[in-house]
Amino acid sequence: MRDVGPAEVNATYGIMPSQIPDLKALTGDPSDDIPGVRGIGPKTAAALLREFPTVEALLANLDGVNIPGVRLRLEPMRERILLNKQLATPLVVRFQRRQKLAVAPPQRRALRALAEETGVGSISPP
Repeated sequence: MRDVGPAEVNATYGIMPSQIPDLKALTGDPSDDIPGVRGIGPKTAAALLREFPTVEALLANLDGVNIPGVRLRLEPMRERILLNKQLATPLVVRFQRRQKLAVAPPQRRALRALAEETGVGSISPP
């Protein structure tokens, strides 16, 4: 597997990496079970995204779409396209460490009692 950066994304699709969710919103992504707009493949989607930077901008300006038949395909799929973009957009979760976790010595008596109770056997002393 090789690294893929902005230059490779642009060379392959002709769009910026930030537009990948928009591309998938239009073309679909079978690996994520996202259906695309029928008749719109990667080349058409990339051409649209070069003119309109997001699917939101595209859908807001459908009258400006000059590719024959595409406007008719996009209009009835408006809600699905927006949902597709949500599904194709990676979720970013940020965690903050609030406190350091302290490691306490094991409670040997409690461990022995638990081992006997559950039938695990004995816990040997260190």
